[in-house]
Amino acid sequence: MEPTNPAFLLAQIIPEILGALIAMLYFGLMHARLGKTLGKMACGFRVVQKSGEPITMSQAMWRAFWFGGLGLVPAVIAMPLVFVTSEGALMARLVGTVVVGVFALANIIVALVDQQQMRALHDRLTKTRVVLD
Repeated sequence: MEPTNPAFLLAQIIPEILGALIAMLYFGLMHARLGKTLGKMACGFRVVQKSGEPITMSQAMWRAFWFGGLGLVPAVIAMPLVFVTSEGALMARLVGTVVVGVFALANIIVALVDQQQMRALHDRLTKTRVVLD
């Protein structure tokens, strides 16, 4: 199959969407229920509200979206274009991937620049922070 074939593109896009949704559910539900993921448990961290209280389900799901759900952007943009023009779908995925990459880089830079709080962009957007457990 050629990379511009709609079936080929859908075979790539659908798993991307499912993977991002599963990641969002994992991070969102783990943070909402326990305040931490398995990795944070192993490292002794947890996510709390800026005030120090446990995060809400809403905060956890938005944090999961800003942290990992943005990976949906290239696939969601490209999905309708697959049926119009395959080249357009490829370009949309490329642009979406660049946008997500820029956000990911900004996320890291914000945390590194703010030496005092070390809060990443997704923490600032959801009014959360990561603390030692």
